[in-house]
Amino acid sequence: MKGCYHLTPGTMLADRYVIDVVLGKGGFGITYKAFDTKLNIIVAIKEFYPIGLVKRDEGDAQIRYQSAGKEEEFQLGLHRFLEEARNLAKFSKHPNIVDVFHFFKENGTGYIVMEYLDGISMKYFLKVNEGKMSVLYAKEIALAIAGALETLHAAGIIHRDVSPDNIFLCSDGKIKLIDFGASRLSVDDDSCREVIVKPGYAPPEQYQTDSDQGPWTDIYALGATCYCAVTGCVPLEATERVQEDLLVSPCEWDEEIPAYMDHIIRKAMALKPKDRFASAREMADALRKCKVVAVPKTKKEKQLQRRKYAKTGILAGMLGLILFGMVLCQRFSTPRGTLNVWICATEDTDVNQMEAYYNRMSGKWAAEEYPDMKVNVHVEKEESYKEHLLQALGTEQAPDVFESTGLADEVYAYSEELGDCAARMDRSDSYYFLSRYQTYFPKRKQMPIGFDVQVKYILQGVNENEARNGASEAQDTYVYDGSDEQLQLFLTGQIPYLTGFASDYEDIINAYETYVPKEKNLLGIIRVYPLENTAVTYRTLSVNADHTHLQKKMAELYIEYLLSYGGQQMMASQDERMLSVNCRVDGEDRKNIRKKLTILEQQLDGYR
Repeated sequence: MKGCYHLTPGTMLADRYVIDVVLGKGGFGITYKAFDTKLNIIVAIKEFYPIGLVKRDEGDAQIRYQSAGKEEEFQLGLHRFLEEARNLAKFSKHPNIVDVFHFFKENGTGYIVMEYLDGISMKYFLKVNEGKMSVLYAKEIALAIAGALETLHAAGIIHRDVSPDNIFLCSDGKIKLIDFGASRLSVDDDSCREVIVKPGYAPPEQYQTDSDQGPWTDIYALGATCYCAVTGCVPLEATERVQEDLLVSPCEWDEEIPAYMDHIIRKAMALKPKDRFASAREMADALRKCKVVAVPKTKKEKQLQRRKYAKTGILAGMLGLILFGMVLCQRFSTPRGTLNVWICATEDTDVNQMEAYYNRMSGKWAAEEYPDMKVNVHVEKEESYKEHLLQALGTEQAPDVFESTGLADEVYAYSEELGDCAARMDRSDSYYFLSRYQTYFPKRKQMPIGFDVQVKYILQGVNENEARNGASEAQDTYVYDGSDEQLQLFLTGQIPYLTGFASDYEDIINAYETYVPKEKNLLGIIRVYPLENTAVTYRTLSVNADHTHLQKKMAELYIEYLLSYGGQQMMASQDERMLSVNCRVDGEDRKNIRKKLTILEQQLDGYR
């Protein structure tokens, strides 16, 4: 904030508050850490200092107007600032609203004395956690803020700046809504309204001074905050959505996001206020009950519906000769018949359950996309899988698609080249490694559907310097053995790091929540460092080269499905051995690792 001079440390305000350091600056003011000499407690003091209206000489506490004609605007803002304090003081006992102790005028401006909060902002939490948090934690925060908004709205106050910046996660576990600089009474004179927006979080009506703003304005912002928390992405700006609503739904970002959370967020973020929740309480009730609420149809859904009708009309109008030709073409090229698939499972897998799930999900996909095609998935434990597969290849019992992980040489003669399949997938940037398919898989007879790699896990702030030394080298000193005892030693700082695989992250996070006290969760962040020059392990599928052209086509279509959002999620839910090559699939914890692993694309020296 060029030209903005804050109060000098040691400055006394109201004959009781001693200014310490600056905690933060914004467009409306400066927040200081201070000491209350009467109560002997640390407090936070917010000074009304609107940028562009006032200035202060360095070392001087008194403020001056930037230029002539600014006084009226400043005084109006100051009145609102102190009115904000007066209103907030009514809610000092609310567990989710920052407490206001005192407010007064001095140095030509105003000050609000508030409780000093120990912890971090939600924005910072997201920053140090690779941009995301779990759905459960996001839900906990949303319920707390909805409770605060319900109280504010009942008093006729709207916040107008709900976002991760203004949600504070206290070290004692409390969640507070802060920074009411943009708030106002919902009955304010329209002529006095400023256009105050935070792109991505502000709804369409907030971009206009003469718009109708109210509780629904904060509901949109809370929905947008939840969107960012669970997807890791700031939503599209409302003005862009009004022109063409291309907002990607949370479930499209990550299928692990429950349907109820996806629908609640989308309803809260509806462009039209009438389509949003009627109140913060209604939104909170939906969250508590995990209710899958009705949402307006997206543009994509409307397009699919129109396409369906259009397709029906076109088919009905086809000439007999053309229709006959299409039927003949379909008879010989449309996927039809049964596709047999063999999958290898670990020894501790419930193969019956896994096989049933694969068949159910694969059958659903085939029924929707290729009604004449059936998929039969056989799952077998790895102890006997290799022997049975090699016995079947070259015979009528051989599957159309089979897992070929670690069997490159043995299955080479029976496998079809999959270069065309990889080329189609390579048109999207949603996949790892496929862009270098021919480099990593020169034989082009195995399609990677998962991968894993060695990494080093370090607990931030606990022997971090020691742990980071040699982080790029594979070391055997503290190799993760899967035991609870070892995890407890690591997570309580008794050993400096663990070397394991990226797919171990979920186990470590689960243990982290068990062994690390909640009040320390905000500080002890697990960091992940990929180890250089280590082998990357792949999970692969191959297609039987001895089968008919139609069977091979069906096999490639099925592999494309397994590489898709839904297919990769299906495999990830049943087999945690590896990470998905589709970068949009895995849950929050695994995605945190992914961003650390992209450098490995430059380090691979081919598939072994």
